[in-house]
Amino acid sequence: MADKSSANLLSVKELSTWFEAGESPFRVVDKVSFDIRNGETFALLGESGCGKSMTALSLMQLVPSPAGRIVAGSVLFQDQDLLQYSEQKMRHVRGQRMAMIFQEPMTSLNPVMTIGEQIVEVLRLNGKQKKIQAEVIRTLAAVGIPDPSRRLNDYPHQLSGGMKQRVMIAIALAAKPDLLIADEPTTALDVTIQAQVLDLLKDIQQRTGMAILLITHDLGIVADRVDRLAVMYAGQIIEQATRQQFFSASAHPYSRKLFAALPGMHKRDTQLETIHGNVPPLNTEFKGCRFADRCEQAHAPCENEIPDWHSLANGHRVRCHLYINRVAVDERVFVSTAKPIMTKNRTAQAVVMQARDLKVHFPIRKGLFKRIVGHVYAVDGIDLKLRQGQTLALVGESGCGKTTAGKALLQLIRPSAGSVQLEEQELTSLKGKPLRRLRAHFQIIFQDPFSSLNPRMMVGEILQEGMRAQHIASSQQQGQAMIDSLLQQVGMPLDAQYRYPHEFSGGQRQRISIARALAVRPDVIVCDEPTSALDVSVQAQTLNLLKKLQLELGISYLFITHNISVVEYLAHEIAVMYLGRIVEKGPAEKVLLSPRHPYTEALLSAVPIIENKSKAFSPREAIRLEGELPSPIYPPQGCHFHPRCPQVMDQCRQTYPPVSILDGEHEVRCHLLTK
Repeated sequence: MADKSSANLLSVKELSTWFEAGESPFRVVDKVSFDIRNGETFALLGESGCGKSMTALSLMQLVPSPAGRIVAGSVLFQDQDLLQYSEQKMRHVRGQRMAMIFQEPMTSLNPVMTIGEQIVEVLRLNGKQKKIQAEVIRTLAAVGIPDPSRRLNDYPHQLSGGMKQRVMIAIALAAKPDLLIADEPTTALDVTIQAQVLDLLKDIQQRTGMAILLITHDLGIVADRVDRLAVMYAGQIIEQATRQQFFSASAHPYSRKLFAALPGMHKRDTQLETIHGNVPPLNTEFKGCRFADRCEQAHAPCENEIPDWHSLANGHRVRCHLYINRVAVDERVFVSTAKPIMTKNRTAQAVVMQARDLKVHFPIRKGLFKRIVGHVYAVDGIDLKLRQGQTLALVGESGCGKTTAGKALLQLIRPSAGSVQLEEQELTSLKGKPLRRLRAHFQIIFQDPFSSLNPRMMVGEILQEGMRAQHIASSQQQGQAMIDSLLQQVGMPLDAQYRYPHEFSGGQRQRISIARALAVRPDVIVCDEPTSALDVSVQAQTLNLLKKLQLELGISYLFITHNISVVEYLAHEIAVMYLGRIVEKGPAEKVLLSPRHPYTEALLSAVPIIENKSKAFSPREAIRLEGELPSPIYPPQGCHFHPRCPQVMDQCRQTYPPVSILDGEHEVRCHLLTK
């Protein structure tokens, strides 16, 4: 971490931001107070809907109007109250003294301006007039953009997700601010790209002394990167602590529940703990503790008395009735409620679906006659087996071909070559009605449930659609009974069938997507990043549901993800994909505990390991991969990974490595094993 002074750069006191809607306003930020010191990293942690992002927008005076307004409090930045500044005066603060990295770079970058023009715009607004192009190149180089003099003329759509996030950081840092606000800067990024982005911020912070306000729901990032933090719930801060205090002795029941909901290998045989219910509506007139309805330790005062702050040790504070007249709480109060689950023997399961030498090559056409001038080698010869009632996790960086492989298995994208068999039936040779009849056996859950659910159809109609197409329900009465049963299976109320998708939370929409997939009684479900943007508590609910359905119905999952902790919890087998090919494959325990390919080792080393009792994160040394994933149009000669491999040899540049089989079922493609 950067060297820090005890002086406060930012001091927020009793900040309140309301949105007027109907009779009662939404108190999205309710009397929030915290300080950020010079050069430190401070995190706001909590579920979606708790007010974290709106707190950041309030600091910058970017609250959407006319409905939203800051109603009370002060924001002292370098001893000046920003809430007293006019809009004209705030323009000199934004960018120059305070800057913000927004959550989604593609929607924040201007698609019709080059990245160089967007940085120039920031520099000119902040008074920079001379040698602007040289300054733009220096800024892009500082955030790790390769060949910045050429890339400054690129448009946002020409960049990868990691590159777009680096450009967002470059724009935010162009005017050298004293405080950088990073709102979920790594959401949905691969672990390797996430590590690069966070390392970049840390390096710039150490060089410039800049302070960072990090907004996140990722406990792993908090464990590895922050100095102090505050936990937000329902518009209010409920716990403040240093990183070490929080990860060794978190105090609030809500904080404890966030830890308990984290997936991991040591929880494979138990259900993940969940936080029942949802964050309460912020237009509620709260009479007691805001977490009381979801808290298993709630008692009489929690319902009717607003809890006061209680100091524990060295600045560690908590807002909770459990700490009245006590400096510590008996650990027995927080006994785990996780239930053991039954598991099945993987080796006894039959193969339900398999792919052999599967290839998907997208043609590149140019010219007047659209001649084929090349191919995108998205999937370039992979072998996969899905066993009955088991989960195969397909992991790797974005752009490596995971989603394309999943869609090719289901024939949503027609393979260029290779074989896909459902039991004994070859799918690649089927078209029309024969293929449609078999689609009842395999379904897909998409990454974004909101965009994959028809907004004009009620949930009941969405579930009925697949049944009708596959002629599963013989009568309307039977169809209605199946809808009721599906909603109960996924933990949704029966009246949900009469509502539209926009009326549900993200986790509930994902449950509806799972119900839709189950409606045709499939044998195989491809799960494409189904938990990537969910809070840890909603993620736990979704994973529990998927595991429960697998045990009850014997469904096989191809689980596409870059979240290694989810893989540790759910997967029976793992296939690691890089640039269209499988580089390592085998039982989950062997791949996770004894990785043999350098790429797998790098993926696993980039994941912070949280240890709640003793230390915040694992002391293992991270392996940082240099550069970006090579283009699938021009894959490197020899081993595709050799330009980024820390153990590259001459042989790696010449030939692609053969398969090495370790312990009978652990397959690795690496020349290091054939030396």
